[in-house]
Amino acid sequence: MVGSVEPKDVKVSVTGTASRGFGRDAQWKVTLFGLISGYGATQAEAREAAIAALGDAVRQMHTAPEFARDDDGTLIVAVPDGGGTAVYRVDSRARNTEFRYGTPEQAVTGAHHYTRIPRS
Repeated sequence: MVGSVEPKDVKVSVTGTASRGFGRDAQWKVTLFGLISGYGATQAEAREAAIAALGDAVRQMHTAPEFARDDDGTLIVAVPDGGGTAVYRVDSRARNTEFRYGTPEQAVTGAHHYTRIPRS
């Protein structure tokens, strides 16, 4: 097929900074793009943790928010936030009320007093 490319794994070089704290038990820290960091006992472990954090960040960009109603009628909005989900109560204003580990869908379906609003 003309213009078609079979998907394949490729290696991509990313430049970051590595640093180590002081003391016998100090950990390595690798920072990518000045924003995403990973920690480890060795520089290689810290690099792998930073790469995993970068993957998590990219996956979050493609995760849609979830909506629900609390038992009292308040609108609940759950959005991806740094390895978990930030949950907001929206009435006359939006307030970040909790952080939950997992996806936004898990955050709204895991609370017994929320009724998920289905997507149409």
